[in-house]
Amino acid sequence: MNEFDILIENLIQTFFSDLSPGNISLIKGGLVFVGFWLLAYFGALTLYIFVFSNTNDNVGARRFLDRIFPNKSPEFRSRADFIISTILGSLIGIIIYSPQTPIEAYLSGLGWVGALNTIVNRNQFNDKASETDK
Repeated sequence: MNEFDILIENLIQTFFSDLSPGNISLIKGGLVFVGFWLLAYFGALTLYIFVFSNTNDNVGARRFLDRIFPNKSPEFRSRADFIISTILGSLIGIIIYSPQTPIEAYLSGLGWVGALNTIVNRNQFNDKASETDK
């Protein structure tokens, strides 16, 4: 057991003294998942803010939101895109990559948001190319 595991178990036992060892490990696993998700969310947030918020293209969920909420303002759709892209990007990154260390969790958020936006942009590029061929 490393120092981090001992610290987590001591904290859990302090607040939940009547738990069995199985429940302690369950709570510990949940805390680790939440911590890793927060790191992945920070990664997704970082990529979104520094890369995708500077583009005016329909990246992320913006095209989808344009179809679902055609009467809403562009500000609403932009904010909804931010929330959807960062939360879903970090959750999907955690699920797909199954990080084992904090740096892997952070990179899973960066990687998944980047990969998803690359796929969306490639499809949009192919759509624009096929329109010009007509």
